[in-house]
Amino acid sequence: MKKLLIISIAFLSAQQTSFAKVRLGLQAGASVSQPSINVFPDAKSLVFLQPGLVTDFKLFSGLNFKPSLNYLRSGFGVSTTSGSVTTDQAAKINNINIPLNFTVPITLGPGKLLITAGPSINYAFSGNSVSTITTSGIAAPSTLSPLDFSTTGISRINWGSNFGLGYQLKNGFELNANYTLGLKNLDNTGITDFKNNTIALLASYYFIK
Repeated sequence: MKKLLIISIAFLSAQQTSFAKVRLGLQAGASVSQPSINVFPDAKSLVFLQPGLVTDFKLFSGLNFKPSLNYLRSGFGVSTTSGSVTTDQAAKINNINIPLNFTVPITLGPGKLLITAGPSINYAFSGNSVSTITTSGIAAPSTLSPLDFSTTGISRINWGSNFGLGYQLKNGFELNANYTLGLKNLDNTGITDFKNNTIALLASYYFIK
């Protein structure tokens, strides 16, 4: 994981020195992990915080390249009931997320409307599972255990396509709404089809602009 972080940070830093018109900023917000799992059609979405770094540099008039580096959590919740016993389980996965977006800025009012699209890649470096058993309305203490990717068959690598809209102000503030469509089956066992989509609302501030 440390090697991946070093490579990703070096990549973002290189953008600063390689292009004359470049901005660097911080971003944070909330993301909603939306699982699609054949064997668990009622799998619940989970909400997480999403901090990160973002760069933005101008390729030419009317098109910017906007790579970013985020800490992203994904996962799902499943609830099953048998008689008076209900079992609630949740998988929470920690990812390094690298969107490689292209942005079309359109002047609108005091700022610019941003239309965004591009690919993204996730690397899952850790995770955990939480299980709670409730019997006749009485919940037992929850159990927390590390998520073993090799045993569960969940893929560490995921990729998808990003689509978004945003608004950028001249003072360096920016607000973006993004949707990431997961394209890879995360179940390496081949038993089911497991994909994860993400909705994110992010606020950014560019301290180098």
